[in-house]
Amino acid sequence: EVVRGFTRFVAQPAPPPPGASAEPARRSPPLAFWAGPALSLHPGVSPDLGAQAGVLVGPNRAFAAAAFETTFGDLHLQAEHGTAEVRRQAAWLQLGVRFRPSNAWEVATRAGAGYAAFSISGAGEPGYHGAQTSHGSLALMLGVSSVYGARRSFGLYASVGGRLATDAPT
Repeated sequence: EVVRGFTRFVAQPAPPPPGASAEPARRSPPLAFWAGPALSLHPGVSPDLGAQAGVLVGPNRAFAAAAFETTFGDLHLQAEHGTAEVRRQAAWLQLGVRFRPSNAWEVATRAGAGYAAFSISGAGEPGYHGAQTSHGSLALMLGVSSVYGARRSFGLYASVGGRLATDAPT
């Protein structure tokens, strides 16, 4: 005779190990944009405030990025024979690697090359002639950045790095 009405037991999933998060790990987005203020520090002169905007493309770890930055005002330089006002704009291509130490934080390191354009307006002390000129230079950069992802599509971004114009105006 046929047996009917027996019970089938389904194994319950094992609980996550202590310290493991129940939510799935967030992956870095394959496309990201950033925009915000940029503070540049220069030895011997006051800092200048500017803006930076960029786009980042890449899978979970490695990425390529393009960025543009400009100063809001002029950097004021003063010497024995006169003064100069310098404005800088730069465009960058960068390669980098990023990782997530937690679901909310992302850390990235990047290196890149670009073009920096300087607009210089000089005023000479009596007996000296001031001039206006512009100058372009190949530029190199290294940086480390971090993003705190407050929401899936919005985060707080901070970056620290160095930039070197290979032929900066003197």
